[in-house]
Amino acid sequence: MRMQQRILPMTLLMFALLLCLGTARAAAYPPPQITITAREFSLDLPDKIEAGLVAMRYENNGTQIHNVLFLRLNAGKTLQDFQAAKGPDDLPGLAVPAGGTTSVLPGQRRLFVNDFAVGNYVAFSTSTGPDGVPDVTKRMYRALTIVPSTQATRADEPVANLTVTITDAAPIPIPATLTPGPQTWKVTAGGTTAHEITIARLPPGTKVEEVEAWLRGGRKGPPPGGSGGGPVAGMQLLLPGQSGWLLFDLEPGEYTFNDRPGGDPKTALLGHFTVMARITLPATGGGVRSRSSTGALLLLAGIGLVVAGCLLRTRKRHPG
Repeated sequence: MRMQQRILPMTLLMFALLLCLGTARAAAYPPPQITITAREFSLDLPDKIEAGLVAMRYENNGTQIHNVLFLRLNAGKTLQDFQAAKGPDDLPGLAVPAGGTTSVLPGQRRLFVNDFAVGNYVAFSTSTGPDGVPDVTKRMYRALTIVPSTQATRADEPVANLTVTITDAAPIPIPATLTPGPQTWKVTAGGTTAHEITIARLPPGTKVEEVEAWLRGGRKGPPPGGSGGGPVAGMQLLLPGQSGWLLFDLEPGEYTFNDRPGGDPKTALLGHFTVMARITLPATGGGVRSRSSTGALLLLAGIGLVVAGCLLRTRKRHPG
């Protein structure tokens, strides 16, 4: 009996320690977090950021759609060279894309993780307002310096539940059906050119073909379908081999995703997926129990069975 009294607390203590160790390792070196605040027509963010993984919270406090694209300036280039650029055709000799987030609706926020190399950057919005004038023309940009990290250990990558590698011509490998809830997607650019991804919820009654026509038409005017949909996540252009992470929630419904290889809207690759309705199981007392809570109860029951089995074996070896 005394042996049983000693074994039970020790077993539970070991199990608790294993859980704590696993949790501590998962969050041992999380990326530092900064906030980017957008409004008409400015971007508020730190002037300097340390290199490596950086978690970014983008808040659109304006009344129009905005985004942010990071450009790493080529050696010898400055913000003045960026200001003198006349359009996208001038960018290849000026800078290279380095991630960011795609369109964010007014009043919404976006969470993503960028991997920065040391260098001089420009952060700017590539969106176009209802007047047809690009945000960047209205000076919605600012300089940013990425300095060497002072940390001895590189931050851990977010644990992704889906890894998406985008190539030049193949369809983006996203499953046709997904479950609702929090998502962490690792997005990697493959192939030979820069790639991006935008995930948007389809408004009720809107067809994928309508969205595709709008994308290939250069995204002129409001997106089809009106209210009830819109962008929920997105990663701006990444060079081949670069990765970024998207953190967002998926609600049940129909979604589209698209890529513009090299940033050209006329070469948009479009796909769609369905987020299934949440599954609930009946519970006692007339309520419902979610699948996650049921799984937790089953896990606890399994642990109880293991502990009970250990006690029974001990009792047989040490009767009395």
